[in-house]
Amino acid sequence: MGADPRPGFIPQSVDRGRPLWQDGGSLAAWQSGVRSITKGGDMNLKKVGLAVGVLAVILGGVWIFRGDPIYMVSGKELTGEFSPYPRDWKFTDDYSTIAIETRPLDPHSVTTLCFVHEGDLYIPAQQGSGKEWTQYVLEESSVRLKVGNKIYPAKAERVWPLDLAEYQESIAAKYPELGERSPEDLPEDIWLFRIRPVID
Repeated sequence: MGADPRPGFIPQSVDRGRPLWQDGGSLAAWQSGVRSITKGGDMNLKKVGLAVGVLAVILGGVWIFRGDPIYMVSGKELTGEFSPYPRDWKFTDDYSTIAIETRPLDPHSVTTLCFVHEGDLYIPAQQGSGKEWTQYVLEESSVRLKVGNKIYPAKAERVWPLDLAEYQESIAAKYPELGERSPEDLPEDIWLFRIRPVID
């Protein structure tokens, strides 16, 4: 058996353990096949890289130009039909969540729960001290609410001191699963905001 002209890895034939080019094929043909496979792999990697790059650009554009929040992802300026402050918020019982927009000069919006208590609309915030939007409200009380496809200007006032037991019946009327829990079983650091008209 002649010496292998190529150092390093030697592909063996399946049945006789000899280099493939000694089974009737030429070394040049074998090398051509290897180059073809390698080139194909490089092309696939380039295609994957291009696809990832395009996806990153699309997602970046969506993030920069986003409007309404999507589930847990915060948004910017809310879109919808402007409506005056309502006399009665009872209609919000038809919506499990609404959106609140804070920081008017650089809008920041989130999805949140809400409930009506004695005619006023209330918005809770779990772990309120760690939420961005709650801190924005403390700095500037002007907010906009999106219920359905309508936008309502308002202001938000933090309820402090807070006794959640006072609101438990109203919460249970809309969210029975929450109303069944005693205030002691609820997460700590819950904040509550009362929604008021821009001009009282």
